[in-house]
Amino acid sequence: MTDKDKLQDIISERLRSERESMRQKTKNKVTQAEVARAVGLSRSHLAAAESGHTLLSLEALIQLAGFYNVSLDSLVGLTPSRQSDHHPMVVQTAEEAAFLRALRAMNETERQSLTAFFARLLQQVKAA
Repeated sequence: MTDKDKLQDIISERLRSERESMRQKTKNKVTQAEVARAVGLSRSHLAAAESGHTLLSLEALIQLAGFYNVSLDSLVGLTPSRQSDHHPMVVQTAEEAAFLRALRAMNETERQSLTAFFARLLQQVKAA
């Protein structure tokens, strides 16, 4: 999976999650068409983004962040999501986001070394 694919997955999950959160808050179904219309996108383009088939432009992401009243960082996975308690694999702290950025910047050899380090560390913790 490429970094672009990972980013698409994060953004699509966050977009779906924010729309669901809005539905729960307003007690009304919030459709893709309504969101798309509010931010100046086509429904099909928003649907493709929510399903992870396309990336949105920076301008569209900014509009969606404003619509959902969240930070752009939150939409792209750099800061915790409001729904992070319900999704344990979502970045929940600034430290996790920094670690993830560093991990993504590593080459394959560096990632393998770090994985081996953590495996040894976990063994030591379990043995203690």
